[in-house]
Amino acid sequence: DAQTSAAQTAAAIRARGGRATANFDAVESADAGGHMVEHALREFGRLDIVAANAAVPQAAPFHKLGPGEFRGIFDVGFFGTLHLLEAAWPVFREQQYGRIVTTSSSAGRYGQHGLSAYGAAKGAIESLSRTLAAEGSRHNIRVNVVSPYAHSQMTEAHVRGDIAALFQAEKVAPLVAWLASEQCTANGEVLVAGGGRCRRAFA
Repeated sequence: DAQTSAAQTAAAIRARGGRATANFDAVESADAGGHMVEHALREFGRLDIVAANAAVPQAAPFHKLGPGEFRGIFDVGFFGTLHLLEAAWPVFREQQYGRIVTTSSSAGRYGQHGLSAYGAAKGAIESLSRTLAAEGSRHNIRVNVVSPYAHSQMTEAHVRGDIAALFQAEKVAPLVAWLASEQCTANGEVLVAGGGRCRRAFA
């Protein structure tokens, strides 16, 4: 679950000598973004980077997906990102610096069978990210989107064997690290990454 995943990620970072702390708010909650930003500021003293990767899987076609199920998937996927960005945005504007990396999917760009709610959330994230890139540029805020192809907890049921070995999450991480860095000049880009390769996506 989300709490286990957050705790595992924080533990993995600490095991490699980094500093990390986990927040266990439900991301779809309207207060979650504010709590996460407050948590980060309390623990680290400032906030420079937001990497927003909220999502839940979907495996049902539109006609079998009830309104409540659709809303639940969309709320986590889109509002889980929106609430965090809403809370971080004033901090970035005030300090005249920030780096935001959101995550998207080809399902949000082109559509995919059985992923109506998930795709709708990811499509909305791409549009929001491009808009924030335009609005944040004059404040030294860079906003970019990564559309990753990687073997992960969410994709392990669908990506196995030789393909899983090729599409390791570690091969996407360097791109995310660069987008989150002070050296990043990219802004408003959607970058498809996987297997150690990267390509620009166009709307």
